[in-house]
This record gives sequence, structure tokens and C-alpha cells, in this order.
Amino acid sequence: MRLLLAMAAFAALTVCAFAQPPLEIKPDERIDLRIGQARTFQFDKPYSGFSLASEGVVKLNVQTDRTFTILGTGPGETLITVTFNDQDIHRMSVTVGGRTVRMYGTGKDEKDYIGYFCTSTECGRGDSDAPQPNGLTIEKRSVNRKGEMTTTTKSY
Repeated sequence: MRLLLAMAAFAALTVCAFAQPPLEIKPDERIDLRIGQARTFQFDKPYSGFSLASEGVVKLNVQTDRTFTILGTGPGETLITVTFNDQDIHRMSVTVGGRTVRMYGTGKDEKDYIGYFCTSTECGRGDSDAPQPNGLTIEKRSVNRKGEMTTTTKSY
């Protein structure tokens, strides 16, 4: 009896000694949104449910059994896990934040700036239907020793 108990204790210790740390599960895709921006996603098969890792960052609006819209509601990051009836899982990491950067002087016949949405890693067009800027001109104004204003222009 004691031998059986000792063998069971030894087996339990060896199983614990060989246990591996958990593996991190990476999301299948990353999505960047601004507050108030919505994007719609459609899957090729019906999903059975979804869950949010944190509240207050996005709102999910279900359209059909294959389509839903994600709306950015507050700054932060969350993980959306979509499950399917055949036990498949799709994970989306959603970041809501960023800021708008304005590029002025992009042309005479259009609005006075073009907006770009920038995160900590990249910038993209905030107004996708506006024309792209075709160059950049920088003017530097300074006063020389005689007190005269000089302007230096560089075009890229």
C-alpha cells in the first residue's frame, strides 16, 4: 500500500516537472479604428457567437449570421473572438485610437487640408476619396544681418 502511494506521488511530481508554460495565442488579424469609425466584416460561413475581451472599446452590431459591424466607441484595445459551429475560431485584435494629422497646401482647387489618420506605427488616408498630394514645399523665413526678411523654399 505504501509502495503504491509512493509511486503515485512520484508520478504526480514527474508530471508537474515536465509541464510546459502556456503558449500565447496570436490574433488572426489586426484592425485599427478611430472613435466613431465603423467597419463591416463578412465571413464565408455562419458564426455561432462572439465575445469581447474588454468592454467600452468597440460595439458589435450583428447584420446577418455571417456579417457584423465593429464600431469604435472608446480608446483602447480589445480582442474579438468569433466562434463557428464546426469549432473553428477566428480572433481579431482591435485598436481604437490614433489622431488626425492635417496636410495643408496640397492644391488650389480643393479644401485647404487633407486629413490622415495616424497611429503609433503608421498613417493612412482619413479621406480616401480626396486626391493624393503630388509634392511637398517647405518655406523657411528668416531675418538676415541687415534686418531684411529672406525666404528659402525647398520642394520635394
